[in-house]
Amino acid sequence: MNTHVTPSAGVPNQIRIIFPGVLSSVRAFLDGLGRFLDEWGVSGAERSAIMIAAEEIFVNVVRHAYLQEPGEIVVTLAARDREVEITISDSGHPFNPLTAAEPELNRPLEERTAGGLGLLLVRKLADGVRYERRGEANVITLTKHVGQVFLPPSVST
Repeated sequence: MNTHVTPSAGVPNQIRIIFPGVLSSVRAFLDGLGRFLDEWGVSGAERSAIMIAAEEIFVNVVRHAYLQEPGEIVVTLAARDREVEITISDSGHPFNPLTAAEPELNRPLEERTAGGLGLLLVRKLADGVRYERRGEANVITLTKHVGQVFLPPSVST
């Protein structure tokens, strides 16, 4: 697997990682996200919510963005004052998952249309979910408020 990690140019507390858009990249994505959260002291329920929501988006990109052959998934992780931001982008066909119909939870299971539960979960776990089309890229940004003020890992006590 060919993964590239770089600090984001001129932006403190942020890294950019490029993953192949294949299911075998999910573990490397989660490992990298987990290390990032560990470095910034994000733990407990906040860490779990971030990990679950980000995994759901990443897996959806792998499964749906590239219909013919896998492309790249660019992930940017940022820690700001009391907030973690995860941006996941792909150059697959244009698709805004936030416009998809919400699942009809009040209907019996056998009468429901398949799909939509993962995005519902993401919306519940993240404090913010945004989609935008930037040029040829689908860009989904998740934000989660956390309880602490971030200090750079080298300054933390």
